[in-house]
Amino acid sequence: MTQPENEKRFWNNYIDTLAEHSVKSSLYPWYTRHCEAFIQNYKETRLKQHTRTSVQEYLEKLINITDRPSWQKKQRIDAIGYLFKSIRAPLYRQVDWAYWKSSCVDLPANHVTLYADQLAD
Repeated sequence: MTQPENEKRFWNNYIDTLAEHSVKSSLYPWYTRHCEAFIQNYKETRLKQHTRTSVQEYLEKLINITDRPSWQKKQRIDAIGYLFKSIRAPLYRQVDWAYWKSSCVDLPANHVTLYADQLAD
């Protein structure tokens, strides 16, 4: 199989996983973009070589992004989780995806943890 054929099969498997979990087809492009961003962030690491630690470090950074609403962060977490599930990586069962999604909360603009960011601007 050629590289483009392998990539097509890879993404088709991913889309099948999204469909199995009742993700709306209109969201598929967003989910794949989130996965592509994750993959680009770790160009030197193959997906099956990721560890629980590497994924959790990424998710830690993700949930601490202050200019993204919680629903977008949760969508990214789902997208990455389904990515590992689609390749049948044991890592999928080692990460507590629900914990990370529950860690995404929208803070009010005047929240004390955002105060330092406001001063820096």
